[in-house]
Amino acid sequence: MLAPGNGYDHLQFIDARDLARFTVAVIENNLSGSFNLAGQRLTWAEFMNVLRAQNLVWVSAEIIRTAGVTEFLLPLYRPKGSARSSLMHVSNERALRAGLMLTSPEVTVRDTRDWLKGSDLTPALSSELEAELIRIAQRGGKLTNRQIS
Repeated sequence: MLAPGNGYDHLQFIDARDLARFTVAVIENNLSGSFNLAGQRLTWAEFMNVLRAQNLVWVSAEIIRTAGVTEFLLPLYRPKGSARSSLMHVSNERALRAGLMLTSPEVTVRDTRDWLKGSDLTPALSSELEAELIRIAQRGGKLTNRQIS
């Protein structure tokens, strides 16, 4: 399985149910102001543990960038220092103080997997491109003359 970066970049995600609960609380309690709604910050290594991912191949940010893979194909991956990497460094403290309650990442992942079983969604990153990026990483990051699609 492709694991982007080196494990030290961060990501944040939030369960949609947490967003819904907090929205109701904001309305019911007439709260005003801005709130950053984000889950806890995890490293990619921590996230892969939450996913219980196996047979990981870490594919460097350089390989991903050189291959032209964008955030639209790897939506949660923002390498440190890259454009919009600050989206994975959001403080949710004000929202937590106002009552935001976060579902554990493990529960969100489990429930998302269950939900996906009944959907016809296709992954943003095709299995072919994932396999090609893994091959490149296993070859030490050397791109071949073959075009990556």
